[in-house]
Amino acid sequence: MINYLTHQQIDKTKWDECVSTSLNGMIYGYSWYLDVAAKNWDALILDDYEAVFPLVKGKKFSVNYLYQPLFTQQLGLFYKSMFGAEQLTDFIEAIPKKYPYIDFNLNYANSLPDENSTAALIKRKNYILYLDKPYAKLFKNYSDHSRRNTNKSNKLNLIISECSARDVINMYVLQRGIATINVTENDYNRFAKITDAIAENKILISLAVRNEKNNILACAVFAISNNRIFYLMGTANSEGKEKRAMYFLFNHIIEKYSNQNLLLDFEGSEIVGVAQFFKGFGATKQNYFKLHINNLPWYIKWLKK
Repeated sequence: MINYLTHQQIDKTKWDECVSTSLNGMIYGYSWYLDVAAKNWDALILDDYEAVFPLVKGKKFSVNYLYQPLFTQQLGLFYKSMFGAEQLTDFIEAIPKKYPYIDFNLNYANSLPDENSTAALIKRKNYILYLDKPYAKLFKNYSDHSRRNTNKSNKLNLIISECSARDVINMYVLQRGIATINVTENDYNRFAKITDAIAENKILISLAVRNEKNNILACAVFAISNNRIFYLMGTANSEGKEKRAMYFLFNHIIEKYSNQNLLLDFEGSEIVGVAQFFKGFGATKQNYFKLHINNLPWYIKWLKK
C-alpha cells in the first residue's frame, strides 16, 4: 500500500536505509539532504519503506504545489525492488489532490507510460562516466580535444590540494554568480549548509587546483554516495581557464577513482558548451524526466505555464 506521510510522520532511519539500499538511490533522496535543501517536504511510502517518493511542497497565493528544490537534480521514486512504469503511475496518482500544480524532476530510473495523459514529461540530460576500468583505458576514451587540454595542464606545474566547500562557493559566486540567474545569496548559504551535511556524513570531496604561488585557479566540490561521485559545483578563474585547470581537476578525479565500482555523475547539462566538456571525458548521456502537471483552475492556470 502507498501511504502519504507528513514530514513529522516519517521514520528517517527507515527512509535513509531505503535510499541507501535502493537500486537507484541518489544522494538527493536522503532525509538529511532534503532537510537542508527543502524548506518543507512530505512523502509517499510503499509498505514498510520498500520504496519512497519525496514531495517537496510550497504554497503561493493560497495554492499548494510541489517543486524541485535547488541543488537536487533528481528526486522521484527510489525503490529496493525493480519497478516498472505502471508502479510509478500508481505513485503519481497517489499524490494528494490538494497539490494541483506539480513541477519536479524524476530520476534516471523512473519512466511513465506514453499514454499518461495527465502529465507532461520533459526530457533532461545528464552525463555519467563509469570508472570501472584502468585509468589508461579511460584516458584513451577522452576526446582528442580533452586529451590535448589535459596534457597541456599536466605540463604547467599545477597542484591539487584540498580546500573548503566555502572556498568553492565563494569562487563560484565571484566568477559565475552574475550569470547564474535566479540564485540568491540565501540559496548559496543553503548550499553551504548542504555541504556541511555532506561533510558530517564523511562523503565530501572539495578540491582546488593551485599554481606555483599557491593561488587557487579552479576548484570543485563532489560527494560520494550510492556508488556515484556527484559533481555538485565548480569553477575556474581566468588563469585557470587559460591553464586548463578544470581539465586537470577532472582528470585527477578520474585517475584517482579509476578501476573502482563507481561512476562519475557530472550533473547535467542542458548548456551545450558544458555538455561538450563533460562528453570530452568519455561521458555518456543518461536522460531523466521533469514531471509537469497543471490542474489549476482555468482563471489562474496561465500563471504557472
